[in-house]
Amino acid sequence: MTIILQKGAYVELPEGLYPNELHQAVLDWSNTNCELTEPFSIKGPLSEIQLEYLIEESAIKKLERNPTFIVVGAIGGIAVVALAMSIFWGLNGSSFT
Repeated sequence: MTIILQKGAYVELPEGLYPNELHQAVLDWSNTNCELTEPFSIKGPLSEIQLEYLIEESAIKKLERNPTFIVVGAIGGIAVVALAMSIFWGLNGSSFT
């Protein structure tokens, strides 16, 4: 994430921005008297709870993007379906019918 600070405001730029695109965006702003198009005002410092929430939220986002957990979840889902099929197949031939 790239953040541009200027005059008590900031603008977040999207991830994966190439340096030449960043350079072009800054040049566009400098051509309009250094005014950002949609600035967000900078607020006061975060409280202890807000800071903890922000830290945990970024940790969760890192875990969501981890491909190992995606593979394990897919394999676990397939295993649950296979187990359910084997249980119902076993019940089909038993005295419960």
